[in-house]
Amino acid sequence: MDDKAGDLTEAALDRRYELDYSPGEVQAMWTPPAALFQGALAVGRPPRLIGKSTGVTGEHIQLNAESRVRARICVDDQSLTMSLDLKIGGGVVIVDTGSAESKLQLISSIGVSNYDVTIVVYAKHVPGSLFAKGARLLPGVRPGTQGFVDYYGGAWVSKITHGAEFASIVNYKAATREQRMGIVSALKAEGALAGNSLNFDFSLEAKLEAVAKHFAYDTDYLIRGIASPPYFEPLETKSAEFCRDFLKLTPDSPIVTDLDFTDYGSVPPG
Repeated sequence: MDDKAGDLTEAALDRRYELDYSPGEVQAMWTPPAALFQGALAVGRPPRLIGKSTGVTGEHIQLNAESRVRARICVDDQSLTMSLDLKIGGGVVIVDTGSAESKLQLISSIGVSNYDVTIVVYAKHVPGSLFAKGARLLPGVRPGTQGFVDYYGGAWVSKITHGAEFASIVNYKAATREQRMGIVSALKAEGALAGNSLNFDFSLEAKLEAVAKHFAYDTDYLIRGIASPPYFEPLETKSAEFCRDFLKLTPDSPIVTDLDFTDYGSVPPG
């Protein structure tokens, strides 16, 4: 993907646009791509994808529905972001959807630090994805010409997925490696861990709450894509049961959960 604007920061772009655009227009410039065939451009550090004009057309096919649930113990940034289905590029998270931004905000709200032990429960429920077929450039669209990247971006959306997501985090605080090992040992003693894997059953919350009596902790969660989500409270609601029922719900207020991109150079002219 083209990264010519990768050295720009959000603050720098805000300064560039503040004299010429209204606040609403500036916010629109930072809106991630949200439609099949739409262009996208990576800006800033960490890279954030913003929607651009559409220079590609074609047909689409509907891919199969997908649902997944995972529960993991995380002791580093990579395992935490992967548990939440956050995309990684060049060692950093790529903010390509509102879903990604919400999950980054969830992590930020907890304030995860180097030695913390984090329990993640994540569920995704999507009715299907749209995949581009027979893509071709619109008349007059010529990649490589002056100003092309600024207008159409460095790539275009070749697959888009809408649906609903649920994520819950219980984060035990640790300031040293020894404190981290103490938390892990306590989780094993309560039966929350089997080896290095989480025992994801209906008794998980009781085990996590028992450990929480002896260590500082924070909790938070998110539910997106459901207009009237069911009640959930970390360490109180049984997350295994919640995830089972969550996958039966209809995403009646669907969000963009995933985007895939293709370079313009592989697209034939229209």
